[in-house]
Amino acid sequence: MLQGELDMMPIGTPRYWYGTNDTAAFQKGYLTKVQFFNDIPRPPYGIYLNMLRAPLDNRDIRIGIQHSIDFQRVIDTFYRGDYERLNQFSEGFGEFTDKSIKARTYSPKLAREAFARAGYTELGADGVLQNSQGQRLSFMLTFDDSDRRKFLSTLVESALRCGLELRTESLEHTTMYRKVMEKRHDMCFWAWSASGKYPELWQSHHSDNAIEKTSSGAIVPKRQTNNITGTHNPAIDEPIDAFRASTDEDEMKKLSFQIQRHVYNEASFVPAFRLPGYRIAHWPWLHFPAEFDVRSSDEPFTYGLFWLDTAQRDVNLADFKAGKVRGEPTTRIFDRWRTN
Repeated sequence: MLQGELDMMPIGTPRYWYGTNDTAAFQKGYLTKVQFFNDIPRPPYGIYLNMLRAPLDNRDIRIGIQHSIDFQRVIDTFYRGDYERLNQFSEGFGEFTDKSIKARTYSPKLAREAFARAGYTELGADGVLQNSQGQRLSFMLTFDDSDRRKFLSTLVESALRCGLELRTESLEHTTMYRKVMEKRHDMCFWAWSASGKYPELWQSHHSDNAIEKTSSGAIVPKRQTNNITGTHNPAIDEPIDAFRASTDEDEMKKLSFQIQRHVYNEASFVPAFRLPGYRIAHWPWLHFPAEFDVRSSDEPFTYGLFWLDTAQRDVNLADFKAGKVRGEPTTRIFDRWRTN
Protein backbone atom coordinates (compact mmCIF):
# COMPACT_ATOMS: atom_id res chain seq x y z
CA MET A 1 0.00 0.00 0.00
CA LEU A 2 2.71 2.50 0.99
CA GLN A 3 4.53 1.99 -2.32
CA GLY A 4 1.44 2.11 -4.53
CA GLU A 5 0.88 -1.63 -4.84
CA LEU A 6 -2.71 -1.13 -3.66
CA ASP A 7 -4.98 1.70 -4.78
CA MET A 8 -6.62 1.96 -1.36
CA MET A 9 -6.70 0.18 1.97
CA PRO A 10 -8.95 0.14 5.06
CA ILE A 11 -7.19 1.74 8.04
CA GLY A 12 -9.98 1.60 10.60
CA THR A 13 -8.01 0.74 13.72
CA PRO A 14 -6.19 3.58 15.54
CA ARG A 15 -2.84 1.86 14.99
CA TYR A 16 -3.13 2.18 11.22
CA TRP A 17 -5.09 5.44 11.14
CA TYR A 18 -2.49 7.34 13.16
CA GLY A 19 0.47 5.27 12.00
CA THR A 20 -0.13 6.38 8.42
CA ASN A 21 0.76 9.94 9.47
CA ASP A 22 4.44 9.02 9.68
CA THR A 23 4.74 7.52 6.19
CA ALA A 24 6.43 9.22 3.22
CA ALA A 25 3.42 8.60 1.01
CA PHE A 26 1.17 10.60 3.34
CA GLN A 27 3.66 13.31 4.26
CA LYS A 28 4.46 14.05 0.61
CA GLY A 29 0.79 14.36 -0.35
CA TYR A 30 0.21 11.14 -2.23
CA LEU A 31 -1.89 9.16 0.22
CA THR A 32 -5.16 10.77 1.30
CA LYS A 33 -6.80 9.64 4.52
CA VAL A 34 -10.60 9.58 4.52
CA GLN A 35 -13.10 9.16 7.33
CA PHE A 36 -16.65 8.59 6.12
CA PHE A 37 -19.53 8.55 8.60
CA ASN A 38 -22.41 6.29 7.60
CA ASP A 39 -25.83 5.49 9.04
CA ILE A 40 -26.27 1.72 9.07
CA PRO A 41 -27.23 -1.03 11.54
CA ARG A 42 -24.48 -1.38 14.12
CA PRO A 43 -23.16 -4.80 15.16
CA PRO A 44 -24.05 -5.27 18.85
CA TYR A 45 -20.55 -5.47 20.31
CA GLY A 46 -20.70 -6.01 24.03
CA ILE A 47 -20.77 -8.44 26.92
CA TYR A 48 -23.54 -11.04 26.90
CA LEU A 49 -24.65 -12.38 30.29
CA ASN A 50 -25.91 -15.95 30.48
CA MET A 51 -29.06 -15.65 32.60
CA LEU A 52 -29.42 -19.43 32.81
CA ARG A 53 -26.43 -19.56 35.18
CA ALA A 54 -26.96 -18.42 38.78
CA PRO A 55 -26.62 -15.79 40.11
CA LEU A 56 -26.87 -14.11 36.70
CA ASP A 57 -30.55 -15.02 36.80
CA ASN A 58 -30.90 -12.19 39.34
CA ARG A 59 -31.72 -8.91 37.58
CA ASP A 60 -30.08 -6.80 40.30
CA ILE A 61 -26.82 -8.68 39.70
CA ARG A 62 -27.08 -7.91 35.99
CA ILE A 63 -27.87 -4.24 36.66
CA GLY A 64 -24.82 -4.07 38.91
CA ILE A 65 -22.64 -5.61 36.21
CA GLN A 66 -23.93 -3.02 33.73
CA HIS A 67 -22.67 -0.25 36.01
CA SER A 68 -19.36 -2.08 36.63
CA ILE A 69 -18.10 -2.29 33.05
CA ASP A 70 -16.26 0.87 31.97
CA PHE A 71 -16.40 0.67 28.18
CA GLN A 72 -16.08 4.45 27.91
CA ARG A 73 -12.58 4.15 29.34
CA VAL A 74 -11.81 1.49 26.73
CA ILE A 75 -13.04 3.84 24.00
CA ASP A 76 -11.03 6.78 25.33
CA THR A 77 -7.78 4.86 25.81
CA PHE A 78 -7.58 1.70 23.68
CA TYR A 79 -9.46 3.28 20.75
CA ARG A 80 -8.17 6.84 21.34
CA GLY A 81 -11.70 8.26 21.44
CA ASP A 82 -12.36 7.30 17.81
CA TYR A 83 -15.11 4.80 18.58
CA GLU A 84 -18.43 5.72 20.18
CA ARG A 85 -20.42 4.09 22.95
CA LEU A 86 -23.09 1.72 21.75
CA ASN A 87 -26.33 2.37 23.59
CA GLN A 88 -28.39 -0.75 23.00
CA PHE A 89 -28.70 -4.03 21.13
CA SER A 90 -30.72 -2.75 18.13
CA GLU A 91 -28.95 0.40 17.00
CA GLY A 92 -28.81 1.96 13.55
CA PHE A 93 -32.23 0.91 12.24
CA GLY A 94 -33.50 4.45 11.68
CA GLU A 95 -37.04 5.04 12.86
CA PHE A 96 -37.19 1.47 14.18
CA THR A 97 -34.50 2.19 16.80
CA ASP A 98 -35.62 3.72 20.08
CA LYS A 99 -33.03 6.47 20.48
CA SER A 100 -34.23 7.28 24.01
CA ILE A 101 -32.51 4.13 25.28
CA LYS A 102 -29.03 4.90 26.58
CA ALA A 103 -26.39 2.54 27.91
CA ARG A 104 -26.09 2.46 31.69
CA THR A 105 -23.07 4.48 32.78
CA TYR A 106 -20.09 3.23 34.74
CA SER A 107 -20.73 3.95 38.42
CA PRO A 108 -19.24 2.09 41.41
CA LYS A 109 -21.96 3.66 43.59
CA LEU A 110 -24.87 2.43 41.47
CA ALA A 111 -23.18 -0.94 40.97
CA ARG A 112 -22.75 -1.54 44.70
CA GLU A 113 -26.34 -0.47 45.37
CA ALA A 114 -27.61 -3.03 42.87
CA PHE A 115 -25.36 -5.77 44.24
CA ALA A 116 -26.59 -4.94 47.76
CA ARG A 117 -30.20 -5.44 46.65
CA ALA A 118 -29.14 -8.92 45.55
CA GLY A 119 -27.63 -9.60 48.99
CA TYR A 120 -23.96 -8.96 48.22
CA THR A 121 -23.05 -6.54 50.99
CA GLU A 122 -19.91 -7.92 52.64
CA LEU A 123 -16.55 -6.83 51.25
CA GLY A 124 -13.82 -9.45 51.26
CA ALA A 125 -10.14 -8.79 51.89
CA ASP A 126 -9.49 -8.90 48.14
CA GLY A 127 -12.09 -6.22 47.43
CA VAL A 128 -14.72 -8.65 46.08
CA LEU A 129 -18.25 -8.54 47.46
CA GLN A 130 -19.87 -11.63 48.93
CA ASN A 131 -23.24 -12.54 50.37
CA SER A 132 -24.12 -13.90 53.80
CA GLN A 133 -23.40 -17.47 52.61
CA GLY A 134 -19.87 -16.48 51.66
CA GLN A 135 -20.52 -16.67 47.91
CA ARG A 136 -18.22 -14.29 46.08
CA LEU A 137 -19.36 -12.00 43.28
CA SER A 138 -17.13 -13.59 40.67
CA PHE A 139 -17.69 -14.55 37.02
CA MET A 140 -15.67 -15.86 34.10
CA LEU A 141 -15.46 -13.42 31.18
CA THR A 142 -14.73 -15.21 27.91
CA PHE A 143 -12.92 -13.37 25.09
CA ASP A 144 -11.46 -14.42 21.77
CA ASP A 145 -7.72 -14.15 21.16
CA SER A 146 -7.86 -11.03 18.96
CA ASP A 147 -6.22 -7.69 19.81
CA ARG A 148 -9.32 -6.84 21.86
CA ARG A 149 -8.01 -9.03 24.66
CA LYS A 150 -5.56 -6.20 25.37
CA PHE A 151 -8.29 -4.14 27.01
CA LEU A 152 -9.34 -6.98 29.32
CA SER A 153 -7.22 -5.54 32.12
CA THR A 154 -9.18 -2.27 31.90
CA LEU A 155 -12.48 -4.11 32.32
CA VAL A 156 -11.12 -6.21 35.20
CA GLU A 157 -9.81 -3.14 37.02
CA SER A 158 -13.02 -1.14 36.58
CA ALA A 159 -15.13 -4.06 37.80
CA LEU A 160 -13.03 -4.64 40.91
CA ARG A 161 -13.59 -1.03 41.98
CA CYS A 162 -17.28 -1.99 42.11
CA GLY A 163 -16.70 -5.16 44.15
CA LEU A 164 -17.00 -7.46 41.12
CA GLU A 165 -14.35 -10.01 40.16
CA LEU A 166 -13.97 -10.80 36.47
CA ARG A 167 -11.88 -13.88 35.85
CA THR A 168 -10.83 -13.87 32.22
CA GLU A 169 -10.08 -16.45 29.57
CA SER A 170 -8.91 -15.74 26.03
CA LEU A 171 -9.79 -18.56 23.64
CA GLU A 172 -9.05 -19.28 20.01
CA HIS A 173 -12.08 -18.16 18.01
CA THR A 174 -13.52 -21.57 17.10
CA THR A 175 -13.01 -22.83 20.66
CA MET A 176 -14.81 -19.81 22.04
CA TYR A 177 -17.61 -20.18 19.51
CA ARG A 178 -18.14 -23.80 20.51
CA LYS A 179 -18.26 -22.93 24.21
CA VAL A 180 -20.75 -20.10 23.74
CA MET A 181 -23.00 -22.10 21.40
CA GLU A 182 -23.10 -24.85 24.01
CA LYS A 183 -24.14 -22.16 26.54
CA ARG A 184 -21.30 -23.01 28.93
CA HIS A 185 -20.21 -19.38 29.43
CA ASP A 186 -20.93 -16.97 32.26
CA MET A 187 -20.21 -13.82 30.30
CA CYS A 188 -18.69 -13.38 26.87
CA PHE A 189 -17.56 -10.52 24.67
CA TRP A 190 -19.39 -11.01 21.39
CA ALA A 191 -21.11 -9.39 18.43
CA TRP A 192 -23.57 -10.41 15.77
CA SER A 193 -23.69 -9.05 12.25
CA ALA A 194 -26.41 -6.46 11.67
CA SER A 195 -28.16 -5.62 8.42
CA GLY A 196 -31.53 -4.92 6.87
CA LYS A 197 -34.21 -2.35 7.57
CA TYR A 198 -35.72 -3.90 10.70
CA PRO A 199 -34.28 -5.27 13.94
CA GLU A 200 -34.49 -9.06 14.01
CA LEU A 201 -34.76 -10.17 17.62
CA TRP A 202 -36.43 -13.56 17.38
CA GLN A 203 -33.18 -15.49 17.03
CA SER A 204 -31.42 -13.64 19.84
CA HIS A 205 -34.18 -13.05 22.40
CA HIS A 206 -37.10 -15.46 21.92
CA SER A 207 -37.72 -18.26 24.41
CA ASP A 208 -37.84 -20.81 21.57
CA ASN A 209 -34.09 -20.33 21.21
CA ALA A 210 -33.25 -20.25 24.92
CA ILE A 211 -34.55 -23.36 26.67
CA GLU A 212 -35.89 -26.83 26.01
CA LYS A 213 -37.23 -29.69 28.11
CA THR A 214 -35.51 -33.03 28.47
CA SER A 215 -37.36 -36.35 28.48
CA SER A 216 -37.46 -36.13 32.27
CA GLY A 217 -39.11 -32.72 32.14
CA ALA A 218 -36.08 -30.73 33.26
CA ILE A 219 -35.44 -27.36 31.61
CA VAL A 220 -31.99 -27.01 30.07
CA PRO A 221 -30.29 -24.42 27.83
CA LYS A 222 -31.00 -24.90 24.15
CA ARG A 223 -27.69 -25.33 22.36
CA GLN A 224 -26.60 -24.08 18.95
CA THR A 225 -28.87 -21.03 18.88
CA ASN A 226 -28.15 -17.31 18.80
CA ASN A 227 -29.91 -16.69 22.12
CA ILE A 228 -26.67 -16.67 24.11
CA THR A 229 -28.12 -14.71 27.04
CA GLY A 230 -30.76 -17.36 27.76
CA THR A 231 -33.54 -14.77 27.48
CA HIS A 232 -36.87 -16.57 27.98
CA ASN A 233 -39.42 -13.96 28.93
CA PRO A 234 -43.05 -14.25 27.70
CA ALA A 235 -43.31 -10.45 27.87
CA ILE A 236 -40.63 -10.32 25.15
CA ASP A 237 -41.89 -13.31 23.16
CA GLU A 238 -45.32 -11.79 22.59
CA PRO A 239 -44.22 -8.56 20.86
CA ILE A 240 -41.52 -10.43 18.93
CA ASP A 241 -44.14 -12.80 17.51
CA ALA A 242 -46.45 -9.88 16.73
CA PHE A 243 -43.62 -7.96 15.04
CA ARG A 244 -42.79 -10.92 12.79
CA ALA A 245 -46.43 -11.31 11.78
CA SER A 246 -47.12 -7.62 11.15
CA THR A 247 -47.00 -5.85 7.78
CA ASP A 248 -47.97 -2.42 9.12
CA GLU A 249 -44.88 -0.26 9.63
CA ASP A 250 -46.46 1.97 12.28
CA GLU A 251 -47.40 -1.08 14.32
CA MET A 252 -43.94 -2.58 13.72
CA LYS A 253 -42.27 0.58 14.98
CA LYS A 254 -44.29 0.50 18.22
CA LEU A 255 -43.57 -3.19 18.72
CA SER A 256 -39.87 -2.66 17.96
CA PHE A 257 -39.65 0.04 20.63
CA GLN A 258 -41.51 -2.18 23.09
CA ILE A 259 -39.12 -5.09 22.49
CA GLN A 260 -36.04 -2.89 22.79
CA ARG A 261 -37.26 -1.49 26.12
CA HIS A 262 -37.84 -5.03 27.41
CA VAL A 263 -34.33 -6.04 26.31
CA TYR A 264 -32.88 -3.00 28.05
CA ASN A 265 -34.79 -3.79 31.23
CA GLU A 266 -33.57 -7.40 31.20
CA ALA A 267 -30.00 -6.02 31.38
CA SER A 268 -28.49 -9.15 29.86
CA PHE A 269 -26.39 -7.22 27.32
CA VAL A 270 -23.72 -4.66 28.22
CA PRO A 271 -23.30 -2.41 25.14
CA ALA A 272 -19.66 -1.80 24.23
CA PHE A 273 -18.87 0.41 21.26
CA ARG A 274 -19.58 1.17 17.65
CA LEU A 275 -17.42 2.38 14.78
CA PRO A 276 -19.51 5.23 13.31
CA GLY A 277 -18.29 4.76 9.74
CA TYR A 278 -15.20 3.60 7.92
CA ARG A 279 -11.70 4.94 7.31
CA ILE A 280 -9.43 4.34 4.34
CA ALA A 281 -6.26 5.68 2.72
CA HIS A 282 -6.12 6.00 -1.07
CA TRP A 283 -3.71 7.14 -3.78
CA PRO A 284 -4.53 10.21 -5.95
CA TRP A 285 -5.41 8.26 -9.09
CA LEU A 286 -8.47 6.88 -7.27
CA HIS A 287 -11.38 9.32 -7.58
CA PHE A 288 -14.65 9.58 -5.64
CA PRO A 289 -17.90 11.59 -5.94
CA ALA A 290 -18.22 14.97 -4.22
CA GLU A 291 -20.01 13.42 -1.21
CA PHE A 292 -17.62 10.45 -1.35
CA ASP A 293 -20.17 7.68 -0.68
CA VAL A 294 -23.81 7.05 0.18
CA ARG A 295 -25.51 6.91 3.56
CA SER A 296 -25.90 3.13 3.72
CA SER A 297 -22.41 2.18 2.58
CA ASP A 298 -20.20 0.24 4.99
CA GLU A 299 -17.10 0.36 2.75
CA PRO A 300 -16.16 1.85 -0.66
CA PHE A 301 -16.81 -1.48 -2.39
CA THR A 302 -20.44 -1.67 -1.23
CA TYR A 303 -21.63 0.45 -4.14
CA GLY A 304 -18.36 0.99 -6.02
CA LEU A 305 -18.77 4.73 -6.54
CA PHE A 306 -15.15 5.37 -7.50
CA TRP A 307 -13.02 5.21 -10.61
CA LEU A 308 -9.36 4.84 -11.61
CA ASP A 309 -7.26 7.06 -13.82
CA THR A 310 -4.50 4.74 -15.06
CA ALA A 311 -2.60 7.51 -16.84
CA GLN A 312 -2.49 9.56 -13.64
CA ARG A 313 -1.34 6.46 -11.80
CA ASP A 314 1.79 6.17 -13.95
CA VAL A 315 2.64 9.85 -13.41
CA ASN A 316 1.99 9.79 -9.67
CA LEU A 317 4.05 6.65 -9.11
CA ALA A 318 6.96 7.99 -11.12
CA ASP A 319 6.93 11.26 -9.16
CA PHE A 320 6.72 9.41 -5.84
CA LYS A 321 9.62 7.12 -6.66
CA ALA A 322 11.63 10.18 -7.71
CA GLY A 323 11.05 11.70 -4.26
CA LYS A 324 8.91 14.61 -5.43
CA VAL A 325 6.50 16.31 -3.04
CA ARG A 326 2.96 16.39 -4.43
CA GLY A 327 1.32 18.51 -1.75
CA GLU A 328 0.40 18.82 1.91
CA PRO A 329 -0.73 15.81 3.98
CA THR A 330 -4.50 15.55 3.55
CA THR A 331 -7.23 14.06 5.73
CA ARG A 332 -10.83 14.39 4.54
CA ILE A 333 -13.86 14.01 6.81
CA PHE A 334 -17.34 13.35 5.42
CA ASP A 335 -19.84 13.66 8.28
CA ARG A 336 -23.10 14.42 6.51
CA TRP A 337 -24.65 11.19 7.76
CA ARG A 338 -23.11 11.18 11.21
CA THR A 339 -25.59 10.06 13.87
CA ASN A 340 -25.67 11.15 17.51
